[in-house]
Amino acid sequence: SDLAALSVLKEKDINLLHRSVMGVPMINIQLQKDTLSGLQASLEGTSSGLDKARLKFEELAEVIAKWSELEISVWRLAAEIRKTQRRVNSLENIFIPGYEHTIKAIDEVLEEGDREEFIRKKKVKSVLKRKRN
Repeated sequence: SDLAALSVLKEKDINLLHRSVMGVPMINIQLQKDTLSGLQASLEGTSSGLDKARLKFEELAEVIAKWSELEISVWRLAAEIRKTQRRVNSLENIFIPGYEHTIKAIDEVLEEGDREEFIRKKKVKSVLKRKRN
């Protein structure tokens, strides 16, 4: 049926709606709904199978759009998780140990200062005691 092949469906418009989920850009894919319903080909020379195939194709297009939307979302979330994991590893292995070392060094300096101050007070106390006696 050469005439049936000429009765091609019109192109479908696809709308991409962008949104953000916790800072990760996501896409919502919406296919244009057919305003025409019923037969798309003439009754002459075609069977009902052509219309059934068209309906199945439209259902498949919807499934493919949803699947694409989900796959894009999963890939973007996975990339964001990898990026976050690298940041966490950097904090755990580089920044936190560096800060712990700095805190330890400051703590040691403060303890040394406290010991020196304690010794100074003892000496002052003993000097004052000797002067009184």
